[in-house]
Formats: sequence, C-alpha cells, structure tokens
Amino acid sequence: MSADITGKLEEMDRTIKDIHHRLFIDNGAPSIQTRLDRHDQTLSNLTKMTWASITVALGVLAAKLVGK
Repeated sequence: MSADITGKLEEMDRTIKDIHHRLFIDNGAPSIQTRLDRHDQTLSNLTKMTWASITVALGVLAAKLVGK
C-alpha cells in the first residue's frame, strides 16, 4: 500500500513539474506567462492612448466652441 501511494505521489510530482516547465520556463521561445504579461501590457498601453486621444479631442472641441 505504501509503495502504491509513493508511486502515485511520484507520478503527480512529475506531472506538476511538467506543467510548471511548460507554463513558466522559457525553452527558446517565450513562455505562456511571458506572452500573457506582454499582452496585458499592450492592452494597458492601448487603453491609455485611447483615453489620451479622447481627452485631446474633447479639448480641441471645447477650444473651438469657446473660440467662436
């Protein structure tokens, strides 16, 4: 019984290490975690640029309305 439990624990350990390696360790290509971080940064930057563009457009519109 103890050998059976030990075998199952070793199998689980190998599976966990394999999953960890595939998710977080670079092997010549960016890992999934790296790609997700980059995607998150890109979305954040696009959101900031969008809000900046909207703010500028509203400022120009307000200046034209006040300038009349």
